[in-house]
Amino acid sequence: MNRLHLTVAAVSILAAFLPSQVGVCAASETNRPFDDRTHGAFLVDDDERHLGLSFRRIAIEGSAEPARLGNGGKAKVKEQQSRIIRHVEKIFTKESVTVVRQQHNIINLLFVKIPETQNDETIDQRILKSRDVVHVFASTDFEPATGPEEQQVDDDDDEQVANVAQEYLGAKTLHDEYCLTGKGVRVAVLDSGIDYTHATFGGPGTLSAYEEAMASTNPKSQGIFPTKRVVSGKNFVSGGVHNPIDEPQGHGTMVASAVIAMAPDVELVAAKVCHPTRGCPDHAIVAALDFAVEQGANIINLSLGMQYANGYYYLLSRVLENIIRWMNILVVVPSGNFGNKPFAMGGLADTANAITVGASSTKNHMEWFSARGPDILNGLKPDISAPGSYMMLANAGSGKGGARSRGTSYSSPLVAGAAALLSQQCTECSVFAIKAILMNSARRDLRYFSGSDWKAP
Repeated sequence: MNRLHLTVAAVSILAAFLPSQVGVCAASETNRPFDDRTHGAFLVDDDERHLGLSFRRIAIEGSAEPARLGNGGKAKVKEQQSRIIRHVEKIFTKESVTVVRQQHNIINLLFVKIPETQNDETIDQRILKSRDVVHVFASTDFEPATGPEEQQVDDDDDEQVANVAQEYLGAKTLHDEYCLTGKGVRVAVLDSGIDYTHATFGGPGTLSAYEEAMASTNPKSQGIFPTKRVVSGKNFVSGGVHNPIDEPQGHGTMVASAVIAMAPDVELVAAKVCHPTRGCPDHAIVAALDFAVEQGANIINLSLGMQYANGYYYLLSRVLENIIRWMNILVVVPSGNFGNKPFAMGGLADTANAITVGASSTKNHMEWFSARGPDILNGLKPDISAPGSYMMLANAGSGKGGARSRGTSYSSPLVAGAAALLSQQCTECSVFAIKAILMNSARRDLRYFSGSDWKAP
């Protein structure tokens, strides 16, 4: 039980797993091409009503498994999804069924909008009668896993995230003595986008550069994206806009800056899955996961969650487990900001093989808002913790400025960055080995709350 809440406070302990490599860090550049192919066809905007009816969004999983079909598998999945669409249209009418998004690669999944009825459960059972269908899920929207009192600017306890990473977490030792900076490791950030013009990410760091990027629907054609640090990206929530730029004061830029603080030379993939007013739809997240896989991501950070008591969201956890197990990609998620309430975890925190991260403080105690677990399946979560109290993080749209914020959203990318350092050194390590090394090298003297002598269980 002592592992339920750990801290990455002693990331420098990772040095025990590393051979001596003191010396000048060799300069090298990775030049992987930016691939902007379609990842999960986004067919319609997610309007809530048409034809004067009230609609609900569902996700339908087909029986054909892309990972097991080999060559020609994608075509077979598409054929099956066409049959499923016709099956659903027969239950309603062709005009009242809207295909939102189709996913063919990492999972056989079809998102559709159908009319609400007085007995939706019966409708789902009718859909399941097709031999092509194995699951019907309620489709939902996530949200950034921000902590309470977001972006307070008058707190005396805030710290620069770079100082937290380099000094308190010990990343400086790995940078200076072992030449581990995350070089060659690709981290996908699925969030509200990244302000790739910000100086933190090697951008121009000017307001004019940000305004130019915000106005662009296709920054690649203008030569302003991708950049040396944000090497790839895509917008999954704004139809026709191929720009992963973050909104002013956006959540994703803060999250990405926490990754960079730990691993300054990682390559970032910016997947914009959160709309400023419409949340973070699950169909956009699934498409972005597929994109991250094709872009060669080694680590995926999703600082996303859903409101407390929304329950265990099986669909996305299922997709994440496929990515972890079949593709050896590490997934890092926050525990959520629901405090010390049993079973109150963020929507993705229940994913068994992901690294679920709680929030601690640099004063070595759990933060009061951090979800403590266990998860909805009675599993021991979170797996580890990292600082999540007020930190100064990169502020989208400010050029070079920062904003103070707190939450498990920012604990998660610190662990993603630590994993990137370890992945650079241990290129043959499986994601399970990376997770085990991080957990077993963490400190175990974390206190339950400020001023307490009790250790976290």
